[in-house]
Amino acid sequence: MFWKYLLDDDKRIQNLFWCDGTSRYGYSVFRDILRFHATYGQNKYKWPLVIFSGVDHYMRRLEFGCVILSNESEESYVWLLRSFLEAMKEK
Repeated sequence: MFWKYLLDDDKRIQNLFWCDGTSRYGYSVFRDILRFHATYGQNKYKWPLVIFSGVDHYMRRLEFGCVILSNESEESYVWLLRSFLEAMKEK
C-alpha cells in the first residue's frame, strides 16, 4: 500500500493519493496505456477525484491509483503526477 497526502496551513488534508500493491504490480506489467481521468463536483465536497487506469491483455480495466484534490490548481496537478511517479518507482 502506498499513500501520500498534503496538508494545508491549518493541518487539514489538501490532497490525498493512494494505491495498493495490486495496482502497483498491475502498472509494472501493463503500463503501456495510462488513462488519467478526473471527475468534478460529484462528491460531498465538490473536490476533483482523479483516477489513473489502464487495461490488461484481456482489455479489462485496471486502476493504478486514485487522488482527491482540494482544488484544480497547477500545483495540485504537479503534486499528483509526482506522487504517482513516486508510487510507481519513477517509471
